Parts: sequence; C-alpha cells; structure tokens
Amino acid sequence: MNIAAGSAQSVADNQAPLATWRLIAALAVLLATGVLSGACSDDGATGPPIVQPLPDSSGIYSEVFSDPETACKGCHPTHYEEWSISMHAYSFVDPVFFRLNEIGQERSNGQLGSFCTDCHSPIASRLNEVPPNTPEASLSKLARAGVSCDVCHKAESWRPGHAIDGFRLDDAQIGTIQDPMPNGFHSSRYDADFSRSGVCEGCHDIVNPLGVHVERTSTEHDASLYPGQGIFCQTCHMLTYTGQAAIGAPVRGNLHRHSMAGVDVPLTDFPGRDKMIELVELQLTRSITLTVNAPTEATRSENLRILVDVFNTNVGHSIPSGSVFERQMWVEVIARDADTGEELYSSGTLDPNGDLLDEHSEFVQSGDMQPDLELALFNGIPKKNGETTSFFWEAHEIVFRLIPALEGRTSIYHIPAQQLEGVDRISLAVRVLFRAFPPHFLREIELPELVERVPQFTMDEYQTEIQLQ
Repeated sequence: MNIAAGSAQSVADNQAPLATWRLIAALAVLLATGVLSGACSDDGATGPPIVQPLPDSSGIYSEVFSDPETACKGCHPTHYEEWSISMHAYSFVDPVFFRLNEIGQERSNGQLGSFCTDCHSPIASRLNEVPPNTPEASLSKLARAGVSCDVCHKAESWRPGHAIDGFRLDDAQIGTIQDPMPNGFHSSRYDADFSRSGVCEGCHDIVNPLGVHVERTSTEHDASLYPGQGIFCQTCHMLTYTGQAAIGAPVRGNLHRHSMAGVDVPLTDFPGRDKMIELVELQLTRSITLTVNAPTEATRSENLRILVDVFNTNVGHSIPSGSVFERQMWVEVIARDADTGEELYSSGTLDPNGDLLDEHSEFVQSGDMQPDLELALFNGIPKKNGETTSFFWEAHEIVFRLIPALEGRTSIYHIPAQQLEGVDRISLAVRVLFRAFPPHFLREIELPELVERVPQFTMDEYQTEIQLQ
C-alpha cells in the first residue's frame, strides 16, 4: 500500500493507538536483549532497527505485524479492496500451496522446512506457523493474510532467491510517496527502491534447497532492455492512477493498484475471483504477437507447411515466467475442410482428460491416442537425476522452454498431402493458449476437483482460408 495516510476522523491526532504501546514494549525487550542493532550512517547517527535472525521471535513479530482488515482497511479502503482479491492475499489460503508443501515435507522427511512458507506468508514463517507442523486450521489470522501490507511495507532488505531478509520493527510504513501525510497511526517513510523491481525479487527469483535457480522472473527482467527504459515490475503489475492513498489524504496522480494481476487466479471461491480472471485476461491478451505464414493457395498433391511465430511483445521478462514447471503456454493449430467442417489436421488439442497429447496424457500412455509430435509448448521441465519430476524443490536442473523478452519463437506444422484429397478449401485456425495448471498435475497431487476451476485463456488468434488446386 502507498502510505500517505490521513488520520481517521474518529480518532484524534494526539491519541496513540494501543498497538503503538505494544510496539514500544516489544522494542524495549528487543533492545534489552540485544536483538536490535542500529544501522549507522556516515555521520554516526543510528538508523532504524534491523531484525537480526532469532530462533524464537514469534512473540515479537505478533506485536509488530498487523492484520490488514483491522489495521489498514479503515484508512486505506481502496488499496485494501484491491489487495484483498490479489494472489498475494490468496497465497496462504491456496489449497495447491498447502498440498504441495505437504508433499514436499513428506518427500524430504521434513527437511523442506519453511522454504515454501517464507514467500507465501513471510509473517507465518516468523510466527513459527509453518505447515504441516502447524495445522492449517490452527493458523492465525496474521499468517493467513499471506503476503499482506506489512510484508511489503515493513520489508527492510531483500536477497534474490531467499525471500525477505529483514523487517523494520518500528511503526514506519515504507512506500513511494515522497511527502507522506502525517497521521496518528503510523509514521511513513519514502524509499525510492519501492518503485523498482528489487523489492519483488526476493520471492520472484527462487533458488531451491539444492541451489538450483528454479524461478527466474527478476533475472529475466534484469537481462532485458526494460530496466534501462525505466520499466520495472510495478509498471505493469501495479498500474498508476489518480486518487487518495488514504481517507483524508491529498489527491495524487501516482498511486499504484494493489490487485497486482499476473497470470494466476484463485481456484477456490475466493473474493474477487471473477475480477481477477478479467485482469489476468487483459494482461495475457496484450502480451504477445501471433504471426502465421500460410499461403492463400496451395497444391493438393504436396504437403502443406504452416509457420507460426509467437513474439514476446510487451512482457518485461520471459513468457511464461515464474513457476513455469506448472504453467502451460502452447500453440493450437486446427485445419478443417471449409465446406464440410471435417478436421484435416490438428496440433495443440486436448485429450478427453483435458491434457495435451504429450507424455503426460493417459490416452497417449495407453496407446489410445497418438502423441502430438508437432506440439509447441512453452514451459519449464524440472529434472531430478535426469528424470522429469513434478516437484521443483527437488530438481537438479530446470529445462526452460520460454520466450525471452522481445524475442520470438517459430513453430512449423505439416499437413500431409493425403489429408487434402478431395478438399477445395481449408479453414485454418491458430490460437496461442495459456493456463496456470495442467489437469494431470492437479490429479497427481490429489486435487482433481480443481481441474474445472482452471481457466484457459486465448492470448492471440488468427484465422484464414487456403484455396487448394
């Protein structure tokens, strides 16, 4: 949340909220025990307190962190409503997260620890509420808030691949407003870093416990031309608008949306699911450019060749990105007899289970359907000891099949001449499709009920007719 807050009218400016007194008490304990160390500037002044690693600090953090609904919503209703439908808010109620974390703990004999929780709910990690040691039903409201207001606006330091290193323990909220309005609830501090991608990279560049770089979104962005143009994560994922950051605050033209749409949507009846689907669709439909090289006329006696180019036009990192071992972006090509509608050729179509016709299809495995040998699928493949695994945390390598920023990939399709006999016109339809989870993956982790909840998006499409001679 951008934090130029005005005091709520029901609380006088000279009233110190109860949380402030609790914070003072918590800081006194920390100072007495040497947990806090001052960050000294060049002139010897002591800066804000920095969290030092502490094995049993849950009590401290329970005093410092606040529940967004009770502490933030009243003064920042717009930002709260946007955040409340975001995947940040969903991150620690997500059934896929809990199931994968459970599987990870089982497969690692508990050695996975807080690896997943550190990003899905950094506060839960610091409150020592790490599933499955803490049952899901016993999680506190603070933990369930996932990536909440304090996670970002109290973050003090970041380290790529290792979540957030430290949090402020004073009452300051940090943001991008240079002249925040004083209020009776918290102090506010401007930090230019909050306008740049560095604040995101701790959880959007992930190194697994084996030291393998499994998610590379920030690295991909840094390697592109976008940072040099002043285009950062916030540019696309936190669009600016004119409004008030808080009730009673001045109208500003540089506020940021906190719905932070990417490509994921809730798979449960989470508030705002339909709105998030709309926002994700908007992101995806403006991300790539589809170009199809197909003749207007062709000869029936020869194989027909179609070239399809997918260009990463407007994405500041590779596409897909993030947890690419779960995501699927692919090209669908269907050629039909324009007069009868009979299918002559297809690639990128689905089996009766909704899976692509590759090695994961049960119908391909049984021999009931032929594999799609010309499938153009963009994703990441985790490998453990050279074999494909579904679980990225145990991967020794990731095979990345992505399209980097401002680059394209071309796929070639061949329609056999024997399929063209007796056909006068071909109707050709090409689409680039995306979904966050393939059905086979959700079935494998024993969440088949979520398969129908995964939306499939059309990123771009093209249609034409080919006259045969």
